[in-house]
Amino acid sequence: MMDLSELVPVARAMTSRLPYDGVDRRTLTTASGLSIQQGYDALGERTTLQDSTATTAFSYNAG
Repeated sequence: MMDLSELVPVARAMTSRLPYDGVDRRTLTTASGLSIQQGYDALGERTTLQDSTATTAFSYNAG
């Protein structure tokens, strides 16, 4: 599996860390000490979005 993690410069000399999973879906975004983690199901649809204060769950209708 190729690691596509990279450091990306953003405004005011901050950096963001953007790791991806084995099928190129972003799994974590970190900037200025804040982190947002994303989870996916087998179909590649986002199932969770989590930060330090809350987790949001997503569900999808079949079809």
